[in-house]
Amino acid sequence: MDRPILSFMTGEDWIERLRRRSDKDWYDWMQLGVLYYAQNDLRRAADCFTTSLAQTENAWSCRNLAQLKRNFEGDKDGAADLMKRAVSCKKDYLPLLIDCAETLIDAGRYTDWINLVDTLPDWLRENGRLMLFTALCYSKLGQNETAEQMLEGLTVADICEGESSLTDLWMELHKRKMPVCDGAASVTLEQVLRQYPLPYHLDFRMH
Repeated sequence: MDRPILSFMTGEDWIERLRRRSDKDWYDWMQLGVLYYAQNDLRRAADCFTTSLAQTENAWSCRNLAQLKRNFEGDKDGAADLMKRAVSCKKDYLPLLIDCAETLIDAGRYTDWINLVDTLPDWLRENGRLMLFTALCYSKLGQNETAEQMLEGLTVADICEGESSLTDLWMELHKRKMPVCDGAASVTLEQVLRQYPLPYHLDFRMH
């Protein structure tokens, strides 16, 4: 139950096999929900994930329900609550934590993410991607100094060329230090970077 799901079935034949099974457990219901989701039958998918959870609390059905609420129902808070439940079932799986961070941040639940990170083992708290999420949350809460300290020497191993998340956070933090000139609507990226050059280790923009 606590192991990552490594593969999924697809196809009408698998739906029929699982439908006919009389002793479906939580895993069967979860897989059936994924099959319905693949067919864009979101109502049946949600029903299956809910039934899976009613049988056994598990991270995967919580996560899947959260994604339905976030992406299709617009219920960001409901999605955030479900992702916290998912992580409470399995705190040592990085992809699940990344989903949780993105969902909490999208819902504006910055303090929830910071509090959750405090409960993680050191090897996850020190993960570059999770530290980036945490620094972003501190920035959103106005704790600029803490956010800046987290960026010092930060390495995000899974970042790809062209991703602007580090640049955006640097901009957000340092833009607050600059006064807006008379007649200007806002401070530009060029103005910020001229006064506060982006450190090389944070720059993954496409030039």
